Amino acid sequence: RCQSDSLGPFTCWWNRGRDPIIHTTYNLTYTFNVQNPEIQVCPNLSTEDDFVKCRWDTTNGGNVHLFEMSALNALGSSTSSPLQIDPGHYVKPGNVRELRTPEVGSDSLSVRWQYPVGLEPSHFPLFYTVRYRGEWDNQYMEQNASQ
Repeated sequence: RCQSDSLGPFTCWWNRGRDPIIHTTYNLTYTFNVQNPEIQVCPNLSTEDDFVKCRWDTTNGGNVHLFEMSALNALGSSTSSPLQIDPGHYVKPGNVRELRTPEVGSDSLSVRWQYPVGLEPSHFPLFYTVRYRGEWDNQYMEQNASQ
């Protein structure tokens, strides 16, 4: 599983399964450009609870990423099958900016905003939903606000 906040810090984590009990060393190799691969090793791999994590300061939303995880202990070694992901599927967008309602009518309104910082529309499509409710309504309504 991976997550990136507005294409900024990018973190991926793998469930290592049950505790191997004996000392086990994990290694993650990756490339952020499958078309022109330059294999690298995770610079700050960590083990937390049942997960092995790697964190990068940034990622490239336009390239497919390829990962391979390996484990080594006194009983032997094992390497995962290569895993390809599109980082665009793992982006958690930040909040929209400059939210405003330039036109308010008796039964309608217009809503405008700026994209979250770092997520200009050229990276990949963002889908928006506006939630609203009337002053005396108890439940929210939702409206697709994507172009």
